Parts: sequence; C-alpha cells; structure tokens
Amino acid sequence: MISKHHEERDSGQALVIFALSLIALIGFVALVIDGGRAYANRIKMQTAADAAAVAGAIKLADGAPTPVVVSTAEQYAKDNGAVDVQITIENDNIVHVRTSLNSPTFFAAALGVNKVHATAEGAAKVEAVGAVGNLLPMAVYDQEFEYGETYELFNEKMEAPGAFGWLDWDGPPSPPPELAYRILHPETSGVWHVGDWVRAAPGLRPTPCVINALREWIGKEALVPLYDSITGMGCFTRYHISSFAAFVITDVEVHCGCGGPRFRVYGYFVRKVIEGASGGGTEDRGLRTVTLVQ
Repeated sequence: MISKHHEERDSGQALVIFALSLIALIGFVALVIDGGRAYANRIKMQTAADAAAVAGAIKLADGAPTPVVVSTAEQYAKDNGAVDVQITIENDNIVHVRTSLNSPTFFAAALGVNKVHATAEGAAKVEAVGAVGNLLPMAVYDQEFEYGETYELFNEKMEAPGAFGWLDWDGPPSPPPELAYRILHPETSGVWHVGDWVRAAPGLRPTPCVINALREWIGKEALVPLYDSITGMGCFTRYHISSFAAFVITDVEVHCGCGGPRFRVYGYFVRKVIEGASGGGTEDRGLRTVTLVQ
C-alpha cells in the first residue's frame, strides 16, 4: 500500500522534472528559432558590408572625395538592412565597412536573452588593372595620357608616341576579314596580363571591312592594351604589354601617303572600373578593378 507521503513526493518530483523539461524545451526552441534568426541576420549583415564596401570602392576608383565615398557606402549598408555602420578608408585604396544589427528575441527572452546581435565586416580594394579580356586588337604606345583630351592614333612608325599597331591574338597574321571580326567581337581576345608579349599583325591595309568595324565603336568605350617596347620584325614582331586603357573612339579616317593608305583613329582616354579584371598592374592608367578582400 502506497502512503500519502510517497504520493506527495512522487508528485513533487514530477513537477521538478516537468519544469526542467519545459526549460530545456524552451531552450531548444530558442536555439532553433532565435538562433536561426541570428544566423540569417549575420548573413544579411555580411551582404550589407560587402555591397557597401564595393559601392564605396567604385566611388574611390572614380576619384570621388572621401565624404562621397563614405556616404555612398553608408547608404548601401543601410539599404541592405544595417542599422549601425562604421566605414574607414585604409591606405587610400581599401574601403572597410563594419555593419551591425540588434533584433529582439522570441523564446530566448524567457531565458533572459532579450536581443541577438549580428555583425559583419567587408572590405573592397581598388587596384590598377593587371589582367583583362575583351580587348580591341590594337596596341597603343604607352605615354602620359590626359584623360578627356582627344588624341590622333596612327598605324605607322610603331615606336613613336601616338602610334598603334594591329594585333593577332592566336596565330598567323590575320587577314582583314579576321581582323574586322576581332574588332567587332573583343570577347575573342582572351585574357592578357601586364608583362605579356603579344603577336603583331603587320602589313594590314585599311580595307572597308576593317574601317566599318572600327566605326561601329564610335562613341563607345573600348579596351586596348598599352605597350612600352617592341621586339622582332615583320610577322615575328611582338609588343610588350605595360598596361591597359579605356579609349572612346570619336572618328576613323583613312589618309593616303607615299607608303600607301594609313589609318587615323581619333578619340580620348577615360577612367573606368572594369568588372572581371584582376588587379596588380604596375601602372595606374585610370583603368582600375574593384575586388572584395578578406
């Protein structure tokens, strides 16, 4: 026969077990729901920090003053959900962003945890372009360009300032139809690096297909490699890539001379941030890349 004392003791033990189980259950639910929310907020803050760093770095690459860089990055961070934002510019070429967000808990509040704090950091670096694709097959002599000033580039006396030479990306000298195709489809250039030697395509004359292909670029930004030295002769000629530049063609003309017709390409150099390019260029010609860094 079970006594009343034993019944009361068993009942008390059951209440203790139930209370402990309830606390454990609340803790488990809090871990799943509030922990999941904290993880989602962490990802949200990382996205905000990365987006803000890249946006600020693009402004920095374009030469914007520090207040504009900071305000742009801050706006991007807040547009992506950040509440507290800290922005610093390091070494004049890295935009560092720290974002944070506090959000109230649901079940964890029963355990004395009223808020979950999420924070993240992101940084983006501005560098001179060291490698790029989508190039026009014309190498331009490397010099101190004034951005926005119109230049006359010509395909003769290749060692002279202002000259350019035709390029052949992948094989024997290109006939005019192939050159015209390369001009219209710069994606066929492949990726080239500062320091590479690229094959010349000598002896080409201004044919209608090449002239028309170049005129398709009038008013548009085209990427061209810059060269600082030449080696070889004829079909063995190579140009040494020293940098890259963005060039807007404004006009294309053909001039006749004692050596036959020659190209004249007119245009100006511009600053531009190139997506998909890699950094590490030895010279900053206004063509830059912005990349996220750890």
